[in-house]
Amino acid sequence: MFNKPTVFIVGAGASAECGLPTGSQLKDRIRGGLGFQFEGGQLRKGDEALLQLLRGRFSQVNPYIKAGHELSATITTFPSIDEALHWWRARLEIVELGKLAIAHYILDAERRSPLAGKQRSVNIEAANDTWLATFISMALSGLEQRAVSRAFENITIINFNYDRTIETYLYSALQRRGGISSEEAKQCVTGLKVIRPYGSIGKLDWQEQAGIPYGGHENSVAAQVEKNIRTFTEQAQEETVSASINQALGNAEIAIFLGFGFHQQNMKLFEPIPPGTRKIHALMATTKGIDDKNHEAITSHLLRLGIIASPTLVACKAGELLIQLRPTITMAAV
Repeated sequence: MFNKPTVFIVGAGASAECGLPTGSQLKDRIRGGLGFQFEGGQLRKGDEALLQLLRGRFSQVNPYIKAGHELSATITTFPSIDEALHWWRARLEIVELGKLAIAHYILDAERRSPLAGKQRSVNIEAANDTWLATFISMALSGLEQRAVSRAFENITIINFNYDRTIETYLYSALQRRGGISSEEAKQCVTGLKVIRPYGSIGKLDWQEQAGIPYGGHENSVAAQVEKNIRTFTEQAQEETVSASINQALGNAEIAIFLGFGFHQQNMKLFEPIPPGTRKIHALMATTKGIDDKNHEAITSHLLRLGIIASPTLVACKAGELLIQLRPTITMAAV
């Protein structure tokens, strides 16, 4: 288990290991889906299912079709849908539409994920080569079954993704790999500290009565999406998210970035702290897909987090980092 406070910062690259879209893939799906074009009153271009969702959600759909054109035409300018919605923050119909599109495509990705088994079961074996399998192994190692409630007591996850893959996997894997009851698994996952800067699709059906199943359908989401998903502007106005992130890092001795893109907007949430006020002894990060010419700039920025040693940047997937550096992480976490 992790005996020292450890923070995992999880980006889209980590969820991509379970079949969820990367930031650029999500952006491309939204761009194509919202580019509605009609001919003779029939939809010729764009996502029919998303159009029907709009018609069911809004009494006046034409302003949202126009908003879809504007968002679709400009979204490629920005590195992520989050930044695109920040740009359009003064246009409420575009922000509202963007949130609905996020929910639509994330739920669709959850349904298509290898984790999604038949009849709402979870295929945990599909995640054997992902970071989640190694993560739960590390969290349970050295524990007795009767002490399973302590598995995540020193862990905080800062999850920049909208999907519920982490919670879904842990809930099922604890039961099937740890041999504990569903109620014990629920308590363990509920006790895991998770900070979501951009919110999520919502609670799962086993978390609360009105929860949305993993990969649930859009009619479950339409009334909830606005309160569950936050734009950068909204979470920045709340101020509590950045404070929670920095409190978690301030208490941490180990920080691990998995599948994180180090986008400018997201890095603004990590406030510079005066030297000596933080005690992070080890910091590791995946940089797959990031040109190594950027490593020096990333290292310099991460040093502002107050770590004692230089960051370890590894050009690999999240799962590969935890496997390759497990001895290093384990020794640091003892």
